Amino acid sequence: MSTVLTAVFKDYDAAERVRVALIHDGFPTDRVSVIALHDLGRARLQPADSPHGKCVQYFRSLLGREDERDYPELLAQRIDGGAATVTVLPRGAVETARATNIIQAAQPEDVLGHDLENHGWERAAARHNNVWAQHVWFEPSTDGAHCIYCRMFPHIEHTAHGGAPALQLSPGSEVAVEPARVAQSQRIDVRRVSMFQSFEWLRRGWDDLWHLRSSSLMYGVLIATFGAVLLILGSSHPYFVAAAVSGYLLVGPIMTTGPCELSRRRAAGERLGFDESLHGMTRNRQELFKFGALLAVIAIVWFVASEVMLRSIWHSVGPTLAETLWGGFTESANRAQLIAYIGSGAVLAALVFTLSVVAVPLITDRNATMTDAIWASIKVTFWNLPAMLVWSALIVALTAFGFATMLIGMVFVAPLLGHATWHAYRDLVE
Repeated sequence: MSTVLTAVFKDYDAAERVRVALIHDGFPTDRVSVIALHDLGRARLQPADSPHGKCVQYFRSLLGREDERDYPELLAQRIDGGAATVTVLPRGAVETARATNIIQAAQPEDVLGHDLENHGWERAAARHNNVWAQHVWFEPSTDGAHCIYCRMFPHIEHTAHGGAPALQLSPGSEVAVEPARVAQSQRIDVRRVSMFQSFEWLRRGWDDLWHLRSSSLMYGVLIATFGAVLLILGSSHPYFVAAAVSGYLLVGPIMTTGPCELSRRRAAGERLGFDESLHGMTRNRQELFKFGALLAVIAIVWFVASEVMLRSIWHSVGPTLAETLWGGFTESANRAQLIAYIGSGAVLAALVFTLSVVAVPLITDRNATMTDAIWASIKVTFWNLPAMLVWSALIVALTAFGFATMLIGMVFVAPLLGHATWHAYRDLVE
């Protein structure tokens, strides 16, 4: 049985803040869950007929010892009364200590720990390779401490609040931790996939789109609107039609954030909706912003580079701002200009694809730094070059279809690619 930490909070908002804090600290989202009466999360997947029964079955799957048999019912009753729980599945002593610290700082009403003494010496999901906790040991309590929090936080009052029955840890599970240093990176391992695995990603993405419907299609509408603005500026100029399509490919990866979050929440059994999908943009937002800024810089470099190519190689110039806004470029356009834009855009789009194939889900799901996410994307691309060639060709083809249908198809294509990106990440990254 895995190590489990479950904390009870007075309401959903308090529990959700703790979940976000845990994810921000580096815990993968598939090992942190919130259960509340209006959002059953993973408990929703249980076969029981009532919300109460689903909660009981869910906690019973986590707490299987004889001395824990009453806890699932107690936790379900607390949820019936309006409380919410946060459950963490830490791996190793480092994660256990970090999760305990974050949960305790939020002042939960009750805390239950399962199998804390048997988690072993596994690598934790920290954002670095170095040691976070240098010394962890287990020992019998000789100073009156009756739970892990008495040992780790002797100066903090952590008994149950409001007279609610406390759920105590089992005897002999005390942990003492001596903090060491914290670094900033994490190891990310990648997998190899078959050449045509991308068709399976599209199939799963379509399944997500079919089940999520309005929440997912909302992103399609927003992205199609963005594409419409690009086409309005460039519709009378072949020079800028190519710019619109290539520009979309350059900034497209950052647009997958919302659909990726929806796919993640569906897989985790969490509450679904457009508002909930926005949480993916607030987790690790600093690294996500940095990645978006990088894509913007690449787009600017593309415009500058294409202009330089036109001037130095083909001895021609790009259209002026007046031509862009008021027309008149069609008469002066030539093949060299179109080739310059399409060629430079294709090169930079390939670069962006290599840097971003799994970057966004890594940043939002694992709290990875931008550097780690980009390096993992590069490894994924070169370890699976045939599969990535097929995947990139499908992206270009579907994007071209979206623009060719005057962006009507983009309403479906954009979220489909976003959902498929999540499934690609799950297959390509350990």
